[in-house]
Amino acid sequence: MYARGITFAPISLSESMGRDFKKKEKGVIIPPFNAINDISESMGIAIEEARAEGEFKNRDDFARRTGLGSSAIEKLAAYGGILDGLPESAQVSLEDLLSGDFT
Repeated sequence: MYARGITFAPISLSESMGRDFKKKEKGVIIPPFNAINDISESMGIAIEEARAEGEFKNRDDFARRTGLGSSAIEKLAAYGGILDGLPESAQVSLEDLLSGDFT
């Protein structure tokens, strides 16, 4: 692929598909969720379908809407930071309250 000038973008919670590769731009392909070991095609499709309902607010919301178990969510979190932008839960900590950072 690289010899043909094609590169892979990172798997993305906002852009990756469940089972199909997606063209991002000329020469750049985004792999699907099921390209990750232990993430099945049905899990990838569940993520894609839940994402179509709206943005994920946190990891609890992600788990509830996708139906994925904790081991699959841990796998996604460990793989390239796919879930890095999602807070763990909707709970606000005392530190967040004191700093005013509870968006």
